[in-house]
Amino acid sequence: MSVAESRATFVSLLEHELRAQQVEAEIREVKAGEVIFEEGDPGDGLYAILEGLVRISAFVSQSNKHALREFAAGDFFGEMAIINNVARSASATAMQDSRLIFVSRDQVIDLMEQSPPLVFSLLHSFSQRMRETNSHFVQE
Repeated sequence: MSVAESRATFVSLLEHELRAQQVEAEIREVKAGEVIFEEGDPGDGLYAILEGLVRISAFVSQSNKHALREFAAGDFFGEMAIINNVARSASATAMQDSRLIFVSRDQVIDLMEQSPPLVFSLLHSFSQRMRETNSHFVQE
């Protein structure tokens, strides 16, 4: 399974579990250039992209911000907040007008307790992202 397929699988499973468990997720519409969250903000949930493009970036020094990656429709981001419950390690900014599903940390935990396939899919996607990051780091 490719990286894009594993992310799409997680988002599909997430949407399915939201419907099946009758959890009402919040739809957020953001304009191009709008900051979704800042590095250091509380890690309160994750986002799935229905439409648009989102850039994740982090400060590499006090004044220098570096783009880490971009996510498009079918991708998700902010999952580290679910896993380790600490402040955001990066910022997220809409690069295009975007429609996002926001699922709070508590909602995701409840969904994952009811759906082992959702947990496995998140772990698979997270593992794939780590492999991508490692490969990118070695190439640089």
